[in-house]
Amino acid sequence: MFGGNRERLALLLNGVLIGILLMTADGGVAAAATTGPGVTSTQITLGMNSPVTGTGENAFVTPAQLNAFWHGKKVFGRTVHVNVQNDQFSSSVATQVCTQEAPNSLFMIGDEGSNSIGACAALTAHLGIPYFSRGLTPQFAQYKTYYAITPDYVNETTNVVNW
Repeated sequence: MFGGNRERLALLLNGVLIGILLMTADGGVAAAATTGPGVTSTQITLGMNSPVTGTGENAFVTPAQLNAFWHGKKVFGRTVHVNVQNDQFSSSVATQVCTQEAPNSLFMIGDEGSNSIGACAALTAHLGIPYFSRGLTPQFAQYKTYYAITPDYVNETTNVVNW
């Protein structure tokens, strides 16, 4: 759905970030002044696993494109840094990447590959950290902190057929 429209993905992630900041804690907007995992008084850090090399190389969005989108922009006075790590289109490497990145990120983003996304979705659910990706399969709904930003393939196909 987003394959050729990287700016649309970046805008969507911008909305997701603002939504999470607004929903954080009981204070709503006031919570934006707090700090926590991936949030300091000056910076917001997001983690992302992506196949920068390997079978899924260049499949969705590159680290340079994502960080170029955020360059110079601030959310609640904080700069945004997206730490993209190469999961090599491998679930075992994705697990290692997410183990390192998730505790230091406001939330994680999965880019490509059902196996890699599934591995990180399971890990982040265990850690209680939000994880966003395209809706690849309805099976990921079992993870309490997994959020699909598009319909899963089954529902997307049904929508296209019905159209």
